[in-house]
Amino acid sequence: MTTGTAALPDATRLAVERTRLAYERTLMAWTRTATSLISFGFTIYKFFQYLREGKPGADAGALGPRGFALLMIGIGLTALVLATVEHRQSMSALRTEYGTVPYSRYSCGQLDRHPWRRRPDECAVALVIDVAKHPCGRASSSKGQSAGN
Repeated sequence: MTTGTAALPDATRLAVERTRLAYERTLMAWTRTATSLISFGFTIYKFFQYLREGKPGADAGALGPRGFALLMIGIGLTALVLATVEHRQSMSALRTEYGTVPYSRYSCGQLDRHPWRRRPDECAVALVIDVAKHPCGRASSSKGQSAGN
C-alpha cells in the first residue's frame, strides 16, 4: 500500500482513476434508477387518484394504487441507500489499496480549492455554497431588478 496516487506508476494511477470514475458512473446510474422509481410511484398514485375522483365505490384490488405507489417509492429509496453504501465501500476499498484517491471535483463544488483534500461533508457544503452563488440561482431577483429599470 502506498501513501498517495502520485507515488504509483502512471499505468496504475490511470487504472485507479478509471476505476474511480466507473464507481461514480455506477452510482449515477443507480441514482437515476431510484429517482425514476420514486417519480413513477408518485405518478401512479396521482393518476389513479384522478381516475377515482368520480367513483367513490371503486374496488382497490389486492394492492391498490396507494400500496403500489408506496411499494415503488420504497424500492427506489432502498435502491438509493444500497447504492450509496456500495459506493462508499468500494471507494473505501480503493483508498485502502492505493492510498489517497481524489474525490470528484463535481461532487465537491469548488474547482479552485483542491477538492480532493476535503472530506465528503465539506464537499457537500461547498457544493451548496457554489449553487447559491451561481448566477442562474439569482434569475428571479435579476428579473425584478431589470423590470424596475
